[in-house]
Amino acid sequence: MALDALVVEHASEVEDHPTRRRGRLRPWIGLIAGLALLGTAVGIVAHDEVRTNTQFDQTHRSLDISQGHLRTTLADLATVRQELDQVDVQLFLTDKALAQDAANLQSAQATLASARSDVSHQTTVITDLQTCLGGVQQALNALAVADQTRAISALNSVSASCHRVVSTDG
Repeated sequence: MALDALVVEHASEVEDHPTRRRGRLRPWIGLIAGLALLGTAVGIVAHDEVRTNTQFDQTHRSLDISQGHLRTTLADLATVRQELDQVDVQLFLTDKALAQDAANLQSAQATLASARSDVSHQTTVITDLQTCLGGVQQALNALAVADQTRAISALNSVSASCHRVVSTDG
C-alpha cells in the first residue's frame, strides 16, 4: 500500500505540475487567439462594408442631385428653344415687313424724284412765264405811249421765254 500511495502521490504531483497545466491551456489560447483574429477580420470587413455603403450612398445622393440639375437644365433648354422659335417667327415677320417697307421706300423715292423733277420743270416754266409776262407788260406800256419800236424790242427780247411757255402747255 505504501507503494500505491507513493504512486498516487506522485501521480497527483505530476498532474498539479505547472507545465502540465500549460499544456491544457494551449489549445484554449490558440482557440481564443483564432477567435480574436477571426473577430478582427470580421470587424475589418464590416468596417470596409460600412465605408463602402456610405460612399455608395453619397455617390447615389450626388447622382440624384446631378439628375435633378439635369432635369432643370433640360426644362430651361426647352423654354429657351420655345423662346427661340418665337424669336424666329418674329424675325421672319420683321424681315417680311422690312422687305415691304424697302419696296415702299423705293416707290416713295421714285415718286419724290418725279415730284422734284416736276417742281424743277414748273419752276422753269414759272420763270419763263414771268419773263414773258414782264416783256409783254413792257411792250404794252410802250404801246400805251405810242412807242412801237420799244414795244417790238420788248417782245423780241422775251419771245424765247414765251415760246417755251406755249410749248409746255401743248
